[in-house]
Amino acid sequence: MADKGGYMWGRSRYTRGPRIGPKLVVVLRCGSSTWGYRHLKKKGRWSTAFDRKIANTVQSGTITVDMPGRRIFDDILKQCPPKSRFKVVTNPGKMGRNPHVNPQGIVTAYINPDKIGVAAKKC
Repeated sequence: MADKGGYMWGRSRYTRGPRIGPKLVVVLRCGSSTWGYRHLKKKGRWSTAFDRKIANTVQSGTITVDMPGRRIFDDILKQCPPKSRFKVVTNPGKMGRNPHVNPQGIVTAYINPDKIGVAAKKC
């Protein structure tokens, strides 16, 4: 399931940035029951469609939180007021005190259930 670096086989890296030049790379590690691939699988979220949602949100979503230890990518429904449809929560730094897991990568990702099917309001 994983290579020596703790990554998943298959797509384990999601990128954001131009076709040519430096890119922001977000990794998906195997993790545990509380973060990463194993967490997503345990929660019943993992599928090909879910993988695509993560890829699309990292590539073209809005970074709504960017601070040491936490970066959140949001797929925002453009309406008034704007609503988050899908979130990818990451840790761009090392995992706790473990210098070998750096960056930790994707902690969790989820569909925002309160925002599905909400009609756009006029502002």
